[in-house]
Amino acid sequence: MDAGASYQSRIIWLSARARESPDETCLWWQRSPVSFGAMLDAVEGVAARLWAAGLRPTDRLATVCAPSLRFVELFHAVQSIGAVLVPLAPHLTATELTPLFERTSPRLVLADTAAIPTVRATTYATAGISGERCVIEALGELDQAAPAQKTTAPRESPGYVVQSDEPLTVLFTSGTCGAPKAAVLPYRAHEASARAGARRLRLTERDCWLLCMPLHHVGGISVLVRNVVCGVPFVLLESFDAAEVDRELRGGGVTAISVVPTMLTRLLDAGNDRAYPNCLRIVLTGGGPLTAGLAERARAAHVPVLTTYGLTEAASQVCTVAPGNGATNDSVAAPGSVGRPLEGTEVRIDNPGADGVGEILVKSPTLMTGYLDDPAATQAALRDGLLHTGDLGRLDAAGHLHIECRRTDLIITGGENVYPREVEAVLCSHPEIETAVVVGVDDSKWGQRVSAVVVPFSPPSPTRPADDGSHGELPKRIIDFCVTRLAKYKIPRAIVIAESLPMTPSGKIDLKAAKTLLEQS
Repeated sequence: MDAGASYQSRIIWLSARARESPDETCLWWQRSPVSFGAMLDAVEGVAARLWAAGLRPTDRLATVCAPSLRFVELFHAVQSIGAVLVPLAPHLTATELTPLFERTSPRLVLADTAAIPTVRATTYATAGISGERCVIEALGELDQAAPAQKTTAPRESPGYVVQSDEPLTVLFTSGTCGAPKAAVLPYRAHEASARAGARRLRLTERDCWLLCMPLHHVGGISVLVRNVVCGVPFVLLESFDAAEVDRELRGGGVTAISVVPTMLTRLLDAGNDRAYPNCLRIVLTGGGPLTAGLAERARAAHVPVLTTYGLTEAASQVCTVAPGNGATNDSVAAPGSVGRPLEGTEVRIDNPGADGVGEILVKSPTLMTGYLDDPAATQAALRDGLLHTGDLGRLDAAGHLHIECRRTDLIITGGENVYPREVEAVLCSHPEIETAVVVGVDDSKWGQRVSAVVVPFSPPSPTRPADDGSHGELPKRIIDFCVTRLAKYKIPRAIVIAESLPMTPSGKIDLKAAKTLLEQS
């Protein structure tokens, strides 16, 4: 199709919201308000530029960028065209980005200027499959690109009707095999999650959400959807800075924020455990276990923490504790729980043991349609309309869900998911390392820290002899080796050199023993 051809703007959530409330604030960016009407005008211009760059319906647009006003515009512009958004973390290395690009085959890649060299260094860009198949541009270049000649449907026109199972995003998520899976989330999943989450949290257009989460995660994307589906405005920050977030919360306008436990700890530190204004009524906490000590600290500081359990495959929240208002005691009735399932969502416990613990199954309109180009993984996860989460939990008599154990091989550090096998593969590619095991060790600051037990070759590899038998410099060489192959948060913070890995009687690696060894080092 000719790159200069015209396109027909589709009716999307934003256009419906802009017709209803054109002058109401959509968001604040760098302390400046942006109305829904102004946002729609900007999105139509961005969509025209994406069309001129060759993006077409069903094509995938990958982004490698930090949160920004332009990212929000892109999120809505892909809907206008009928394309699919694939947001990726801006701190990934070329080695890490390559398989993600190859999995999703984006037609267009937009990146922050700082990330452009990394994107161009990926095998996807250097193997001759750029050009016609993939256009790579710096995010800021959209402003200079010539807009396409376009015909835009009047905003009152029904325009293009979005099919409920039409894909909107492809978000990478974790799996017990250690390889990331690409979850395909349709419009109906995002919208159902937004509406059910807003009802559970009793959000209205008078609320204001502080968004300081990454926008390559479903938690951040869910705020963008709630914004236009439910009219809940938000303050957008480029990143999480505890001091800046503390100032925003104390300014008196923010009523809700979502954080992971690590962020909550840093926020309490920044505020010296002082209470926040009464208008702050929701501090939604998920993405990892909330320890009893952190929960008590937040409670003592009168921070209104509401725990939640969600998954990328379910477009964010599955269960969430409701804010108390005298009419309900959800927020205090079940200590340690993540609340009840959202409206329209059913949670079952598969094959519960005597203690009621079993695998958590989810049935909901918020579920993904499947994993991109991975029918085996899709069939394993989605059976008879139920998502098999791989997480273990139990339901109490009041219907509150208690998470007993998340995926055993997943490490959550600072809110980021780390796949041990991915790190192990890099460690084992080091010329001095024969084998390795990676586990998460509890950490008061980060939740968990990535840690490894490694076994060097014996005798030493001819390419790098051992340091007088002590391997004293080996941990440093390993970390230096990882710097160009792994994102910073994936690099092991603790490394123990061992003669062999601890094993169980059945011949499997003893993860518990490996963790104990690291804790004692």
